[in-house]
Amino acid sequence: MGSTTNTVEVVNVNGVDVEAPESTNTDLASIVTDIQTLVNNHRASIGVNVLTLDSFISNLASEHSRNVAMGVASSLERFSDRQNALVVEFTLVGVYGENTAQNQTNGAGAVAQWLNTPRQRQDIENVTYTYTGIGSYQDTETGIIYYTQIFAEIN
Repeated sequence: MGSTTNTVEVVNVNGVDVEAPESTNTDLASIVTDIQTLVNNHRASIGVNVLTLDSFISNLASEHSRNVAMGVASSLERFSDRQNALVVEFTLVGVYGENTAQNQTNGAGAVAQWLNTPRQRQDIENVTYTYTGIGSYQDTETGIIYYTQIFAEIN
């Protein structure tokens, strides 16, 4: 079982200081919380609405992280399947995005990677997104953690 802490640290990402949960969290539930907090702190720091975490979208993200870890799909495969699942569950305005990462030891590392990648940063900063889902999966053999964050505009 991983460790958890309630400590907050300041992380500088691309010249922006944002409060982030302590980056030593290694349990998967804390990783999801860390990613949500860090992404919303960044969005708030640039004047963009914060995202509401949704359990259905998080389940899609978790399933995708697991599939990538198990070699069932690459990080971009089945993108349309996840988008179609959202259309069935919600009324979408047609805006959907997704960020994936691996080989980061914690959620703060995944978010830093995304903020340093132009396309993934656009997903994080997109003003039309209102909901998000976050999932992570750790390969028990390699210890590698796979991360997925899905973004959606939902009516």
